[in-house]
Parts: sequence; structure tokens; C-alpha cells
Amino acid sequence: MNCGDVEDNDADSVVNHIASSMGLGLCCNVLTQISKSHLGDATKTDFLQLRTAIQLVWMPLLNHFDSEVHDYLAACEMEPFFLLSWIITWFSHDIRDTSLVKRLFDVFLVSHPLFSIYLELAMVCHPNNREEILMTECDF
Repeated sequence: MNCGDVEDNDADSVVNHIASSMGLGLCCNVLTQISKSHLGDATKTDFLQLRTAIQLVWMPLLNHFDSEVHDYLAACEMEPFFLLSWIITWFSHDIRDTSLVKRLFDVFLVSHPLFSIYLELAMVCHPNNREEILMTECDF
């Protein structure tokens, strides 16, 4: 990742939030490191590895913690592509409270690179979100 050549995509959200917190110099060092660790799969030329990781890691975890939601998504033949945005932007496209996004970034930076997978799982299994998923028609 070249800090001077950031493309206009979802990764910009991560760049913007980190740069606003610590300045551009330190931001480049941090982004270089997390692009190799936390966001490594998301910075490849395509999302094939990321999609494969979701299928191999996230779906079995969902099946373990909430088999009903897992089976519903499987019956609808819905791949969890909605996770891509959460993984790539660390939720910054869905959460409008900047201070909350910055706190999430702090947690992601000090946590294992797979921590976002567990947070995404918790979000889907939350009773309100779970109910909304199960009430959605299988027409996607």
C-alpha cells in the first residue's frame, strides 16, 4: 500500500479515520502495517481470498452460534457479502458516530486480525438483527 496513491474505495474510510486521529506521517506507518496484517485479504487485487475466508471461517462460526440464521441464509442461497463492507471499512460506512468509529478502530488495532469476524458474528446474532434477518424474504 502506497500512502500517496490511496484509491477512492472503501479502504479510504479506514485511511481517513486513522489520518484524522494521528496525522499523515504516523498514519502511513500504521496503514502499511495493518495492510499486511489486519486488512491483508482486503487489499488483494480481488476479494476471492476474503470471500473464501468468510465461507471457511465465518459461516461455520455462525452455524455454531446460531444454526437457525445460518440455515436460513443457506436456504436463501445468500452468501454473506454484506460482511465485505464491514471487514474492509471496519464498520465506518455503517456507523455515523465518529467517536464510536475511532473507538472501534482502537479495538481492531490492538486485537487479533480476526477480531472483526467475531464482532460481525455478534452483530448478526444480536436479537434485533437476527429477527430482521429471519423476517426478510428469500428474494435476493
